[in-house]
Amino acid sequence: MSRGFNALFDFAPSVLLAGYLGLNPDELFSDVENDKVKENCTPKVHRDYKLWESLSIVKINGKPEKLLLKHPISARDKELSDLQKFIDHLKESGKLEDFLKVLRREELELMCEAREKSVEEVWNVLPEALKNRYHSVIKEFAGDNSFDLSKIAEELVHFPAEPAFPDHDWLSRAEIYATLNAIKEESKKPYLLRFKISPVQAFIGNARKELDFWAGSHLLSRLTYEAIKAIKAETGPWAIIFPHLREQPFFEAEFKVVEGEKYDVPNMPNKVLAVIGIEEGREKEFVENIQGRITGKINGFLGELLNEAWKRYEIEGLLSSLGVKGEDELEVARKVLNSYFNVTVRVYPYEELKLERVHDEKMREIIETLSGDGGGKAVYYPYLFAVLDQITDFASVQKEKEPLPPGFKCTVCGELPAIGQLHHNTNHNYPAERVKYRELRRAWEDHVKKLHSRGIYDIKDGEMLCPLCLVKRVYPKVYLNIWEGKNVKREGKRRVESVSEVALRRSGYWSELYERAKIEYNTPGERLQCVKKYPLHKRLAVLFRLLGSPNSEAIYPENLSSLKSLLKIYGRFSEAFNDAELKEEIERCINSIREEILEKSREMGEPPRYYAMLKMDGDNMGKVISGEKGVKMLKDYLAVDASVPNVKRPVTPTTHVAITRSLSNFAVNFVPKIIQDDGSYRRGDFHYSGHRGELILAGGDDVFALLPADTVIDAAHQTQEAFRKDWMGFDYLQGSTRSMSAGILVLHYKEPLYHAYRLVSELEETAKYMGRNAVALGYLTHSGNFYRVVLNWEPFSENSCTFEVLKLLDSEGGVSLSSKFIYELYETVDIWPVKPEAIEQLLRFELNRHVSGQGDEKKKVVESTLQNLLWTASHVRVKLGEKELKSTGLAEKVSVEELNEKILQLVSIDPEKPDDLGEHRGTTKFWVELAKELQNSLPLDKKEAEAFAGIVMKKQLKGASMLLRILSKMGVVG
Repeated sequence: MSRGFNALFDFAPSVLLAGYLGLNPDELFSDVENDKVKENCTPKVHRDYKLWESLSIVKINGKPEKLLLKHPISARDKELSDLQKFIDHLKESGKLEDFLKVLRREELELMCEAREKSVEEVWNVLPEALKNRYHSVIKEFAGDNSFDLSKIAEELVHFPAEPAFPDHDWLSRAEIYATLNAIKEESKKPYLLRFKISPVQAFIGNARKELDFWAGSHLLSRLTYEAIKAIKAETGPWAIIFPHLREQPFFEAEFKVVEGEKYDVPNMPNKVLAVIGIEEGREKEFVENIQGRITGKINGFLGELLNEAWKRYEIEGLLSSLGVKGEDELEVARKVLNSYFNVTVRVYPYEELKLERVHDEKMREIIETLSGDGGGKAVYYPYLFAVLDQITDFASVQKEKEPLPPGFKCTVCGELPAIGQLHHNTNHNYPAERVKYRELRRAWEDHVKKLHSRGIYDIKDGEMLCPLCLVKRVYPKVYLNIWEGKNVKREGKRRVESVSEVALRRSGYWSELYERAKIEYNTPGERLQCVKKYPLHKRLAVLFRLLGSPNSEAIYPENLSSLKSLLKIYGRFSEAFNDAELKEEIERCINSIREEILEKSREMGEPPRYYAMLKMDGDNMGKVISGEKGVKMLKDYLAVDASVPNVKRPVTPTTHVAITRSLSNFAVNFVPKIIQDDGSYRRGDFHYSGHRGELILAGGDDVFALLPADTVIDAAHQTQEAFRKDWMGFDYLQGSTRSMSAGILVLHYKEPLYHAYRLVSELEETAKYMGRNAVALGYLTHSGNFYRVVLNWEPFSENSCTFEVLKLLDSEGGVSLSSKFIYELYETVDIWPVKPEAIEQLLRFELNRHVSGQGDEKKKVVESTLQNLLWTASHVRVKLGEKELKSTGLAEKVSVEELNEKILQLVSIDPEKPDDLGEHRGTTKFWVELAKELQNSLPLDKKEAEAFAGIVMKKQLKGASMLLRILSKMGVVG
C-alpha cells in the first residue's frame, strides 16, 4: 500500500507546473528528491511518463495561454487566474525555480508524514494538507505584493493533470496512476473489479416504522463498507473508483472522530468499482478468495447482530415455550440470514481490445478514432466498464438462492419465515410437520408481553419476526449504544421512531408541543399528576412515563378516544394495565389531554396527518460514462487551439474518479443539510436551506427521505439544483448538463410503509419513463384515493408562475381566486373543444367567474393568472392513450409510440438541448407551435396536428389543475 501512496506524488503539482513552464522535472528536482532519499524519508522517485500518458484520451500538443480547469462533465471553465499572476511574478523576480524546489520539498515532507501516521489518514486530508503547505511557501515568495495566498494555494492543489486538456485535476489522475504503478511494480496484471450486494429495494422497503427504514438502509451501507474494507486492503483507498472514500464518514471513522449526525447518513451505494492487481492466470482463484473474504465479513457482521438480538429479545424463552432447541433454531436462523444477500464479485482485464470484440457500433467508432489519434489505454475504459457491469448484474441475478425453511411468514416483511419454526431434525432436513399457526402466534404474543413487562418495546403486539427483521429491529439499539465506539461523537437528536413525528413538523405549534413533551419526559424531577393546572406538554410527558416512552401519534385526538386506542398505537397489551388505580389515572390523563388538543385544534388547526416520501435518482449515469449523455464534444474540453476527432468525450478512469468525487461531495456535504437541517447556507452563488426531514439514504446519486408535506417540494428542487451545479469554488458537482428524476408521495401517517415505499418507487420510475429530468408527484388519501401528475422541475423553482397561482387561491384581502376553479377545471376540461385558441377563451371565461373583485384590477389579475396557468400547464408531461388516438380516426397514420415520443420531446426540458418552445410557454402559441412541430415530424396534415395539440393542451391543463390541488392540500405556498 505504501508504494501506491508514494506514487501519488510522482506527478504532484510542482512536477506538472515545472513541465508546463518548459522545465525538466527530473533535472530540476534531482537534488531535492535525492536529499529525501538520503534522509531515509522517501524512496527514490521513478516517474513513469509512459504510464501517466496512457491515461490520456487524446494526445494534445501545445501550451494553453491561460491555466484553467474544465468541469469533467459539463466542460464549464474554472480559471486559475491567481496562480497565473503569481507565476508571472516569480518569472519577473527570477525566483521561479527556487519556488518550485521548495514546493517539491514540501510535497515530499508530506509523503514522509505517512511514516508517522497511517497512510489512509494522510491520504484522506491530502488536498487540505497540501494547501496548507503551499500557502506557507507562497507567502515566503510573495514579497510585499497583494496576492490572495489562499486562492493561489487552492488553485495549485487543483492543478490540471493535462493543462492542454484540463478535464480533471492532477489528483484524480494520480490516484489511478499510483494504483497501476503499484500493480506494475508487483508484476501483476491490472483488472477492474466490481462488487454488488443485493437485494436493496426489498430489504429497505420492508418496514413498519421509520426506524425500520433507516435501519435497513444504514445496515446495507455498513455491509457494503465491510466489502470495501476487504478490497482496499489489497490496494489502498485511492484504488476505489466508486464510491470515492475521501472524507466519507464510514472511512474516516477508522482513524478519527466523526460526528454522529454524519455517520448516521447511509451513503454507501450497493455497488463498488475498483482497480486491482491480479497475478497472471489466477483470476478465478482471486475472485473466489476475495468474494469468500467479503462474504465472511458480511456474514460475521450479521452474525454479531443476530447474537445481540437473540440476547436482547430473549429468544431462548420464546423457543422454550414452543419446545424448540435454541441452538438448532439459532443455527438455522443464521443460515437464513447468510443466504439472504447475494454477494457478487467480478473482474475484467484493464487492457486494450481488438475492435471486433466491441459490439456497440458507436463505442467502437469512438475507440477506433481515439486510439488511432494517440489516445492511451484509457479510451477502452467505457467499454470495459460496461461489459464488467453487465457481467456482474447477470451473475447477481443468476445466483441460486438457498431454499427457505417452510413455515408461516414474518408479519413485517412477509417474505421469510418467522422465528420459532425454523428448527431442523438430527438429519438436518426440514421437518414435514410444522408448528401450528395458532400455537406460534400465541407463543410470540406471550413472549412480547414478557418483553414489555421488562421495558423492552422494540417488538410490537401482533408481530412475529424472521431473523432478518429481528436483526433490523435490533440494529438501531446496537448501533447507537454499543458499536459506535470512540470514533463517533454524538450530540443532539437521534432518529425519529414514527413518520407521524415528521408529519407534525408541518406545524410549528404541534411539532414544538411534542418536542417539549419529550424534553420533559427525559428531564428527571418530581413526578407530576396529569391534571389541567399543568401545561399540556407536561401532561403529555406524564402520559409518556405511564406508558414507557414518548409517541408522536399520541398528539392525534383519534388515538386518544380510549386506553385501548392509545395502546394500539404503542403496540402494547391491555393486560399490562389491569391495575384499576393505574388504569383510572391513564384514562383521566387521556381525557384531559384529548380535550385540550381538540380545543387547540379549533384555535391552531388540527395536528398535520400527512407527510411526504421523496425518492430521487441521477439520470443516465451509465450513458455519462459511455459518453452518450451529459458530456460534451471532445473539442469542448480543450484549452488550446488544436484539431481533435469530432466525437463526444467518453469517460476515462481518471474522469470517472473526478465524477465519483463529485457524487461523494453531493451525498456527504449537501444532501444531509438540505433534507435534515433547519438553517440556511451559502456556497458561492448557491443558496440552500434545511427542510426538517429525515434522511434515509444518500448513496451517490440516490436519495430517499421523509419530509413534512409543506417542505418536500422545495427540498427536492434544491437537491436537484445542488446536483446540477458546476463549480462550488474548486469543488464541483455533477454539472449543468446532468439531471435528476424524483418521485414524491404525500400520504397519511397510518398508511403501511411497505406499500408507501413501493408506491414512491413506482413514481420515481414513472418520472424516468416520462422522459427523465422530471418529478412524479402523487397524493394518497387516507380513504385510498390516489392522484398523480408528472411535470418538469421548473414549476417548483423559486417565484415560478405556479406559485403565483397558489398565492392567489383563496387569498385573504384584495383579489383572490376561488379554489373551486381548479376543481371545476379538472372536471370539465375534457369536454372542451380541441382548438387551442378556443381553450384559451374558455379558460379566460372561467377565470372571470372565479376571480373576485372588479374593474381593471380584476382584468389584470385574470390575464396574469391565465398566463401563469398556461405556463404551468406547458410543463406538465402527458401521453396519449390508444383510445384517444383511435377517437381521432388517425390510428392508421401514426402510432401512439411515435406520437408520444415527439410530444414528450417538445414538452420536456433536456439540460443538453435548447428548449425549442420555451419562449412560448405561458401563451397559447406554445400549442400552436407544438402542432407545427408534430406536422413537420409526423405524417399529419395541419388540421390533424392541431387536433392533437389541442388534446395535449387539455390534458396538460387537467394535470395543472391536479398539481395546484395537491400543492394546496400539502400546504405549499409561493
